[in-house]
Amino acid sequence: TISFGKLVNATLTSLPVLIYKVPMWQYCGIGPYLKFLVDHVLLRLDVRTYKKECEHQKWEMAAVSLDVIGKILQDFNPLESRSKLRVSPMDHPGMALMLQLGNGDLLFKMLVKIIAKAEGEISKALDADGDALLSESVPEHIIYIEKVLILALRIFDISLEKEVAFHKLLNRPSSGRSSKYISGLLLESIVSRENDIVISIAKCIGFVHNSAVQEMCFHAARIINFLSHRGGKLIVAMAEQPVSRSGVGGAGDFKQQTTNSGAVSRRYEICKAFAMQFSSEHLKADSPETRADSRMGMETTPSGSGFAGAMIQDDVKASPSRQRAPGSGSAVFQEDWSTKCKVVLIQILLNSLANQQ
Repeated sequence: TISFGKLVNATLTSLPVLIYKVPMWQYCGIGPYLKFLVDHVLLRLDVRTYKKECEHQKWEMAAVSLDVIGKILQDFNPLESRSKLRVSPMDHPGMALMLQLGNGDLLFKMLVKIIAKAEGEISKALDADGDALLSESVPEHIIYIEKVLILALRIFDISLEKEVAFHKLLNRPSSGRSSKYISGLLLESIVSRENDIVISIAKCIGFVHNSAVQEMCFHAARIINFLSHRGGKLIVAMAEQPVSRSGVGGAGDFKQQTTNSGAVSRRYEICKAFAMQFSSEHLKADSPETRADSRMGMETTPSGSGFAGAMIQDDVKASPSRQRAPGSGSAVFQEDWSTKCKVVLIQILLNSLANQQ
Protein backbone atom coordinates (compact mmCIF):
# COMPACT_ATOMS: atom_id res chain seq x y z
CA THR A 1 0.00 0.00 0.00
CA ILE A 2 2.81 2.39 0.87
CA SER A 3 4.59 1.60 -2.41
CA PHE A 4 1.37 2.18 -4.33
CA GLY A 5 0.92 5.58 -2.68
CA LYS A 6 4.50 6.55 -3.52
CA LEU A 7 3.91 5.48 -7.12
CA VAL A 8 0.80 7.69 -7.36
CA ASN A 9 2.74 10.62 -5.90
CA ALA A 10 5.61 10.13 -8.33
CA THR A 11 3.17 9.86 -11.23
CA LEU A 12 1.43 13.12 -10.30
CA THR A 13 4.78 14.85 -10.01
CA SER A 14 5.87 13.74 -13.48
CA LEU A 15 2.41 13.83 -15.11
CA PRO A 16 0.37 16.61 -13.45
CA VAL A 17 -1.89 16.52 -16.52
CA LEU A 18 -3.70 13.63 -14.81
CA ILE A 19 -4.99 16.13 -12.25
CA TYR A 20 -6.15 19.03 -14.37
CA LYS A 21 -6.98 17.57 -17.78
CA VAL A 22 -8.87 14.36 -16.98
CA PRO A 23 -12.28 14.64 -15.25
CA MET A 24 -12.56 13.13 -11.80
CA TRP A 25 -15.05 10.49 -12.92
CA GLN A 26 -12.97 9.05 -15.79
CA TYR A 27 -11.12 5.84 -15.03
CA CYS A 28 -8.00 6.97 -16.92
CA GLY A 29 -7.45 9.93 -14.59
CA ILE A 30 -6.48 10.30 -10.95
CA GLY A 31 -10.05 9.82 -9.67
CA PRO A 32 -10.02 6.05 -8.96
CA TYR A 33 -6.61 6.21 -7.29
CA LEU A 34 -7.60 9.20 -5.16
CA LYS A 35 -10.76 7.41 -4.05
CA PHE A 36 -8.75 4.34 -3.04
CA LEU A 37 -6.16 6.34 -1.09
CA VAL A 38 -8.86 8.32 0.75
CA ASP A 39 -11.52 5.64 1.36
CA HIS A 40 -9.40 2.52 1.79
CA VAL A 41 -6.13 3.87 3.19
CA LEU A 42 -6.50 7.20 4.97
CA LEU A 43 -9.96 6.66 6.45
CA ARG A 44 -9.05 3.15 7.61
CA LEU A 45 -5.84 4.07 9.44
CA ASP A 46 -7.37 3.37 12.84
CA VAL A 47 -9.12 0.20 11.66
CA ARG A 48 -5.95 -1.60 10.64
CA THR A 49 -3.78 -3.34 13.22
CA TYR A 50 -0.06 -2.71 13.39
CA LYS A 51 2.76 -4.49 15.15
CA LYS A 52 4.52 -2.31 17.69
CA GLU A 53 7.77 -2.39 15.73
CA CYS A 54 5.88 -1.38 12.56
CA GLU A 55 3.91 1.49 14.04
CA HIS A 56 5.66 3.90 11.70
CA GLN A 57 3.90 2.23 8.74
CA LYS A 58 0.60 3.72 9.87
CA TRP A 59 1.99 7.22 9.64
CA GLU A 60 3.85 6.50 6.41
CA MET A 61 0.59 5.36 4.76
CA ALA A 62 -1.07 8.54 6.01
CA ALA A 63 1.77 10.62 4.57
CA VAL A 64 1.55 9.23 1.04
CA SER A 65 -2.22 9.70 1.02
CA LEU A 66 -2.08 13.25 2.37
CA ASP A 67 0.63 14.16 -0.13
CA VAL A 68 -1.65 13.20 -3.04
CA ILE A 69 -4.54 15.20 -1.55
CA GLY A 70 -2.31 18.23 -1.11
CA LYS A 71 -1.07 18.11 -4.72
CA ILE A 72 -4.63 17.93 -6.06
CA LEU A 73 -5.96 20.75 -3.85
CA GLN A 74 -3.04 22.96 -4.77
CA ASP A 75 -3.88 22.59 -8.47
CA PHE A 76 -7.58 23.29 -7.94
CA ASN A 77 -8.71 26.77 -9.01
CA PRO A 78 -12.44 27.19 -8.31
CA LEU A 79 -12.86 30.25 -10.53
CA GLU A 80 -10.85 29.10 -13.54
CA SER A 81 -12.76 28.75 -16.79
CA ARG A 82 -12.83 25.50 -18.68
CA SER A 83 -10.45 25.32 -21.64
CA LYS A 84 -8.90 22.80 -23.98
CA LEU A 85 -6.03 22.44 -21.53
CA ARG A 86 -8.00 22.09 -18.30
CA VAL A 87 -11.24 20.52 -17.13
CA SER A 88 -13.91 22.69 -15.57
CA PRO A 89 -13.63 23.24 -11.80
CA MET A 90 -16.75 21.10 -11.30
CA ASP A 91 -14.97 18.10 -12.88
CA HIS A 92 -11.62 18.71 -11.13
CA PRO A 93 -10.74 16.15 -8.43
CA GLY A 94 -10.13 19.05 -6.07
CA MET A 95 -13.86 19.78 -6.22
CA ALA A 96 -14.68 16.43 -4.60
CA LEU A 97 -12.05 17.00 -1.89
CA MET A 98 -13.30 20.49 -1.06
CA LEU A 99 -16.85 19.18 -0.80
CA GLN A 100 -15.75 16.40 1.56
CA LEU A 101 -13.89 18.88 3.74
CA GLY A 102 -16.62 21.51 3.60
CA ASN A 103 -19.40 19.11 4.53
CA GLY A 104 -17.53 17.86 7.58
CA ASP A 105 -17.44 14.34 6.18
CA LEU A 106 -15.15 11.52 7.28
CA LEU A 107 -12.15 13.12 5.57
CA PHE A 108 -12.50 16.33 7.59
CA LYS A 109 -12.92 14.38 10.82
CA MET A 110 -9.89 12.21 10.07
CA LEU A 111 -7.68 15.22 9.37
CA VAL A 112 -8.74 16.85 12.63
CA LYS A 113 -7.98 13.67 14.57
CA ILE A 114 -4.64 13.22 12.81
CA ILE A 115 -3.52 16.76 13.68
CA ALA A 116 -4.61 16.42 17.32
CA LYS A 117 -2.96 13.00 17.68
CA ALA A 118 0.26 14.01 15.92
CA GLU A 119 0.60 17.23 17.90
CA GLY A 120 0.14 15.29 21.12
CA GLU A 121 2.74 12.68 20.15
CA ILE A 122 5.34 15.31 19.26
CA SER A 123 4.64 17.26 22.45
CA LYS A 124 5.25 14.11 24.50
CA ALA A 125 8.51 13.46 22.65
CA LEU A 126 9.90 16.91 23.39
CA ASP A 127 12.30 17.20 26.28
CA ALA A 128 10.64 18.18 29.54
CA ASP A 129 13.13 21.03 30.08
CA GLY A 130 11.19 23.25 27.67
CA ASP A 131 14.02 23.75 25.19
CA ALA A 132 11.89 22.29 22.39
CA LEU A 133 14.59 19.83 21.41
CA LEU A 134 13.88 16.21 20.68
CA SER A 135 15.97 13.80 22.72
CA GLU A 136 18.40 11.40 21.04
CA SER A 137 16.21 8.45 22.00
CA VAL A 138 13.15 9.75 20.15
CA PRO A 139 11.09 6.88 18.67
CA GLU A 140 11.53 6.45 14.93
CA HIS A 141 7.82 6.89 14.25
CA ILE A 142 8.04 10.52 15.45
CA ILE A 143 9.91 11.32 12.23
CA TYR A 144 6.96 10.05 10.22
CA ILE A 145 4.48 11.84 12.48
CA GLU A 146 6.20 15.16 11.77
CA LYS A 147 5.82 14.60 8.03
CA VAL A 148 2.13 13.69 8.43
CA LEU A 149 1.46 16.76 10.56
CA ILE A 150 3.09 19.03 7.97
CA LEU A 151 0.98 17.53 5.18
CA ALA A 152 -2.29 17.67 7.16
CA LEU A 153 -1.73 21.32 8.10
CA ARG A 154 -0.84 22.11 4.49
CA ILE A 155 -4.17 20.67 3.33
CA PHE A 156 -6.15 22.90 5.69
CA ASP A 157 -3.97 25.87 4.76
CA ILE A 158 -4.66 25.42 1.04
CA SER A 159 -8.36 24.72 1.52
CA LEU A 160 -8.86 27.79 3.75
CA GLU A 161 -7.14 29.97 1.17
CA LYS A 162 -9.44 28.68 -1.58
CA GLU A 163 -12.73 28.46 0.35
CA VAL A 164 -14.01 31.96 -0.55
CA ALA A 165 -13.51 31.32 -4.27
CA PHE A 166 -14.92 27.83 -3.78
CA HIS A 167 -18.17 29.22 -2.38
CA LYS A 168 -18.42 31.69 -5.25
CA LEU A 169 -18.36 28.66 -7.53
CA LEU A 170 -21.04 26.91 -5.50
CA ASN A 171 -23.24 30.02 -5.56
CA ARG A 172 -23.56 29.82 -9.32
CA PRO A 173 -27.06 28.65 -10.36
CA SER A 174 -25.62 25.76 -12.37
CA SER A 175 -23.54 24.27 -9.55
CA GLY A 176 -26.32 22.32 -7.82
CA ARG A 177 -24.07 21.70 -4.81
CA SER A 178 -23.63 23.18 -1.36
CA SER A 179 -21.01 23.18 1.35
CA LYS A 180 -20.27 24.73 4.71
CA TYR A 181 -17.23 26.90 5.37
CA ILE A 182 -14.20 24.87 6.43
CA SER A 183 -13.13 27.69 8.74
CA GLY A 184 -16.49 27.47 10.52
CA LEU A 185 -16.15 23.72 10.94
CA LEU A 186 -12.65 24.08 12.40
CA LEU A 187 -13.99 26.56 14.93
CA GLU A 188 -17.39 25.15 15.81
CA SER A 189 -17.85 21.51 14.78
CA ILE A 190 -18.17 18.87 17.47
CA VAL A 191 -15.11 16.93 16.32
CA SER A 192 -13.03 20.13 16.35
CA ARG A 193 -14.08 21.01 19.88
CA GLU A 194 -13.66 17.46 21.16
CA ASN A 195 -10.10 17.39 19.83
CA ASP A 196 -9.42 21.03 20.78
CA ILE A 197 -8.08 21.48 17.27
CA VAL A 198 -7.52 25.25 17.28
CA ILE A 199 -5.25 25.04 20.32
CA SER A 200 -3.45 22.01 18.86
CA ILE A 201 -2.76 23.93 15.65
CA ALA A 202 -1.60 27.00 17.60
CA LYS A 203 0.82 24.87 19.62
CA CYS A 204 2.36 23.56 16.38
CA ILE A 205 3.74 27.06 15.79
CA GLY A 206 6.16 26.48 18.66
CA PHE A 207 7.69 23.30 17.24
CA VAL A 208 11.08 24.73 16.23
CA HIS A 209 13.28 21.79 17.26
CA ASN A 210 14.69 21.30 13.75
CA SER A 211 14.63 22.96 10.36
CA ALA A 212 12.43 20.24 8.84
CA VAL A 213 9.40 21.33 10.89
CA GLN A 214 9.59 25.03 10.05
CA GLU A 215 7.13 24.46 7.21
CA MET A 216 4.78 22.98 9.82
CA CYS A 217 5.03 26.17 11.88
CA PHE A 218 4.31 28.27 8.80
CA HIS A 219 1.16 26.36 7.82
CA ALA A 220 -0.08 26.38 11.43
CA ALA A 221 0.40 30.15 11.61
CA ARG A 222 -1.41 30.61 8.30
CA ILE A 223 -4.39 28.59 9.54
CA ILE A 224 -4.62 30.59 12.77
CA ASN A 225 -4.39 33.78 10.71
CA PHE A 226 -7.31 32.68 8.52
CA LEU A 227 -9.38 31.70 11.55
CA SER A 228 -8.58 34.89 13.44
CA HIS A 229 -10.02 36.92 10.54
CA ARG A 230 -13.12 34.74 10.23
CA GLY A 231 -13.78 33.99 13.88
CA GLY A 232 -11.40 35.98 16.03
CA LYS A 233 -13.76 36.44 18.97
CA LEU A 234 -14.51 32.73 19.03
CA ILE A 235 -10.81 31.90 19.16
CA VAL A 236 -10.42 34.22 22.14
CA ALA A 237 -13.40 32.58 23.84
CA MET A 238 -11.90 29.14 23.26
CA ALA A 239 -8.66 30.27 24.86
CA GLU A 240 -10.51 31.77 27.82
CA GLN A 241 -12.76 28.76 28.43
CA PRO A 242 -10.83 25.55 27.86
CA VAL A 243 -12.63 22.46 26.68
CA SER A 244 -11.98 19.12 28.38
CA ARG A 245 -13.29 15.71 27.52
CA SER A 246 -15.72 14.40 30.08
CA GLY A 247 -14.65 10.87 29.30
CA VAL A 248 -18.25 9.79 28.91
CA GLY A 249 -20.28 8.45 26.02
CA GLY A 250 -20.43 9.61 22.46
CA ALA A 251 -20.03 12.75 20.42
CA GLY A 252 -20.74 16.03 22.13
CA ASP A 253 -19.83 14.80 25.60
CA PHE A 254 -17.48 17.64 26.42
CA LYS A 255 -17.81 20.32 29.07
CA GLN A 256 -16.62 23.87 29.50
CA GLN A 257 -14.19 24.62 32.30
CA THR A 258 -14.31 28.19 33.48
CA THR A 259 -11.53 28.00 36.04
CA ASN A 260 -9.01 30.80 35.81
CA SER A 261 -6.09 28.38 36.07
CA GLY A 262 -7.28 26.45 33.01
CA ALA A 263 -7.74 29.59 30.95
CA VAL A 264 -4.34 30.94 31.99
CA SER A 265 -2.75 27.60 31.08
CA ARG A 266 -4.22 27.67 27.58
CA ARG A 267 -3.24 31.29 26.98
CA TYR A 268 0.24 30.42 28.20
CA GLU A 269 0.51 27.56 25.70
CA ILE A 270 -0.47 29.83 22.81
CA CYS A 271 1.84 32.67 23.87
CA LYS A 272 4.68 30.21 24.41
CA ALA A 273 4.24 28.80 20.91
CA PHE A 274 4.25 32.27 19.36
CA ALA A 275 7.24 33.42 21.40
CA MET A 276 9.23 30.29 20.50
CA GLN A 277 9.42 31.44 16.87
CA PHE A 278 11.00 34.75 17.88
CA SER A 279 13.14 33.69 20.83
CA SER A 280 14.68 30.51 19.42
CA GLU A 281 17.51 30.76 16.96
CA HIS A 282 16.66 29.07 13.69
CA LEU A 283 18.93 26.15 12.77
CA LYS A 284 21.83 27.26 10.63
CA ALA A 285 21.67 26.50 6.94
CA ASP A 286 25.16 24.99 7.00
CA SER A 287 23.96 22.18 9.29
CA PRO A 288 20.67 21.03 7.78
CA GLU A 289 18.62 18.45 9.60
CA THR A 290 19.04 15.06 7.93
CA ARG A 291 16.96 12.76 10.09
CA ALA A 292 14.05 12.64 7.68
CA ASP A 293 16.43 12.19 4.76
CA SER A 294 18.28 9.22 6.27
CA ARG A 295 15.28 7.39 7.73
CA MET A 296 12.59 8.08 5.16
CA GLY A 297 14.44 8.71 1.92
CA MET A 298 12.93 12.19 1.71
CA GLU A 299 14.56 15.52 1.04
CA THR A 300 16.42 17.20 3.87
CA THR A 301 13.86 19.97 3.90
CA PRO A 302 10.45 20.28 2.24
CA SER A 303 10.95 21.01 -1.41
CA GLY A 304 8.41 23.81 -1.52
CA SER A 305 6.15 23.70 -4.53
CA GLY A 306 6.20 27.46 -4.87
CA PHE A 307 2.67 28.06 -3.58
CA ALA A 308 3.81 29.24 -0.16
CA GLY A 309 5.57 32.28 -1.56
CA ALA A 310 2.53 33.16 -3.62
CA MET A 311 0.30 32.81 -0.58
CA ILE A 312 1.83 35.69 1.31
CA GLN A 313 2.77 37.46 -1.93
CA ASP A 314 5.44 40.05 -1.29
CA ASP A 315 5.41 40.01 2.52
CA VAL A 316 8.93 38.61 2.64
CA LYS A 317 10.71 40.52 -0.11
CA ALA A 318 13.66 41.16 2.15
CA SER A 319 14.81 37.55 2.09
CA PRO A 320 15.04 35.11 -0.82
CA SER A 321 12.24 32.57 -0.80
CA ARG A 322 14.62 29.82 -1.75
CA GLN A 323 18.29 29.22 -1.24
CA ARG A 324 20.54 26.37 -2.15
CA ALA A 325 21.45 24.27 0.86
CA PRO A 326 25.21 24.79 1.44
CA GLY A 327 27.33 21.73 0.99
CA SER A 328 24.51 19.71 -0.46
CA GLY A 329 26.01 19.44 -3.91
CA SER A 330 22.55 18.85 -5.36
CA ALA A 331 19.55 20.85 -6.41
CA VAL A 332 17.95 20.71 -2.96
CA PHE A 333 16.39 24.02 -2.05
CA GLN A 334 15.58 25.27 1.41
CA GLU A 335 12.44 27.35 1.83
CA ASP A 336 12.79 30.21 4.30
CA TRP A 337 9.81 28.97 6.32
CA SER A 338 11.02 30.52 9.58
CA THR A 339 10.96 34.09 8.27
CA LYS A 340 7.60 33.57 6.54
CA CYS A 341 6.15 32.16 9.74
CA LYS A 342 7.26 35.24 11.70
CA VAL A 343 5.59 37.49 9.11
CA VAL A 344 2.29 35.65 9.51
CA LEU A 345 2.52 35.83 13.31
CA ILE A 346 3.06 39.58 13.12
CA GLN A 347 -0.02 39.81 10.89
CA ILE A 348 -2.02 37.96 13.54
CA LEU A 349 -0.78 40.23 16.32
CA LEU A 350 -1.51 43.38 14.34
CA ASN A 351 -4.97 42.11 13.51
CA SER A 352 -5.68 41.39 17.16
CA LEU A 353 -4.52 44.88 18.16
CA ALA A 354 -6.73 46.44 15.48
CA ASN A 355 -9.75 44.52 16.75
CA GLN A 356 -9.20 45.82 20.28
CA GLN A 357 -9.37 49.46 19.24
